Amino acid sequence: MGTIDHLMIDKQSRKVIYAVLGFGNFLGMGDDHHPVPLGRLSFDTTRNGFITDITEEAVKGVPDCKRRRGTMWDWLVENASPLQAIVGIVTAVVWIIYLQILVSGLRRQRRTEILIHLGGSRSSDARTFISNLGFEPIYILEILLTTWTKDGERETSVVDRSETAKKDLSSASASTFQGPLDSGEYIDIGSFDNLLERARWNISKKLDPSAIERVEMKVAAISAASSAVVASKRQFDVESGEDGCRLRPRTLYATQIRSWWGRYRLKRQLWAKLKE
Repeated sequence: MGTIDHLMIDKQSRKVIYAVLGFGNFLGMGDDHHPVPLGRLSFDTTRNGFITDITEEAVKGVPDCKRRRGTMWDWLVENASPLQAIVGIVTAVVWIIYLQILVSGLRRQRRTEILIHLGGSRSSDARTFISNLGFEPIYILEILLTTWTKDGERETSVVDRSETAKKDLSSASASTFQGPLDSGEYIDIGSFDNLLERARWNISKKLDPSAIERVEMKVAAISAASSAVVASKRQFDVESGEDGCRLRPRTLYATQIRSWWGRYRLKRQLWAKLKE
């Protein structure tokens, strides 16, 4: 059984000449359209519809006049709601990814990067530099030097220039390395020999440089981006020879202390130093 889906009108006479019948339509799928002359149709009042003496097989023999160009558009119209939901989900995912990239960029800008490196040589007269490669300024609070010998481990502060008499300093502020360090700046905290002199000054027991096997330098600071303690550390093996000692770094660059537990332990160390 067919249904009248469209009417074909002659452009010149403006009269209906064909009725387009649809066959095989089930839930909008498999619909075929075929033209039938209007004169072969008559209205049946009992059925409240048009009837024809042309059989369905004869009608189906006529070429299908289905509008192929409208197929994709009809499909889009019929599936508008699911497509809108899919587009909404894809848009939300894209915004989430974009927001994640933006937040990661902001975190990188606020993240500190404190470098500890040697310059000039690798012997005991090597200069020790602290650089701030972060985007935010920092304030250096403490510089700790840990030494390992056969007798054990010792840690002490080397932030103050105790190896030099105050009268020989250019200013009162030159007696310590505590202070601000802007982004991209660095400071020279002295040679390795200077650091050992400060360590011997603060440690009651005698510290023999030739007995040192390993050292660790740790820099603690406050970031301008937050009030939390930030820090980095770097270890060096000390190799003794006939020409003196030689420092060999264990890592390519300083290790940043960013974990909650690492910063908490460092904060406890700083509190302990204040109570000494």
